[in-house]
Amino acid sequence: MTSLPAWGGDEFVVVLPDIESALTAASVAGKVQRFLADSHEVGEHQLYATPSIGISIFPSDGRDSNTLLRNADVAMYHAKNAGRNNYQFYAARMNEAASERLQMENALRLAVSNISPYACQFSLHFQPQMQVDSGRIVGLEALARWHHPTLGNVPPARFIPLAEDTGLIQPLATGYSGKVAAMCECSRIWDCPPCALPSTFRHNSCATKTCR
Repeated sequence: MTSLPAWGGDEFVVVLPDIESALTAASVAGKVQRFLADSHEVGEHQLYATPSIGISIFPSDGRDSNTLLRNADVAMYHAKNAGRNNYQFYAARMNEAASERLQMENALRLAVSNISPYACQFSLHFQPQMQVDSGRIVGLEALARWHHPTLGNVPPARFIPLAEDTGLIQPLATGYSGKVAAMCECSRIWDCPPCALPSTFRHNSCATKTCR
């Protein structure tokens, strides 16, 4: 984010010069919403901001600043008409993608917050690592799986990057820690050395640390 100039009485412009995809802009818009969701104390009053955010992308929505600003303004009023406190892309197809991502993010946040010893939408599958010459199991690799009650089995390639982008990867790994610890005890049956607890995940859903 390189600048945040005021564009009108209650309008501001955010410029993102280098983004990987249009969904990166959606992620930033979501962060702005969450930041402004907290109340602001002004004198004796508690004030709340409900931003309406319009997003235009270069070059699909315009090749010059005036066109991009005009189209972002159109998208912003679309956001206001949709009930405020949301963001809209100028391109309708991007709204669909952003809406799907937001639904997935909300579902992931709820699933992570509800992790307990008695109920959990996530599971771990352990893949043994074998020494080729001896055939002995020398480690275990933890594979994360998410089964959502309505979305079904969500591929790791979808929810692991999302967890990383939204800061949910650490609480997710912490939620897994009990399962890994229990499995490490079971690994003694296989004559496997104690597991190392996973601290992060790769995009292929595997914990970066294995039992060694």
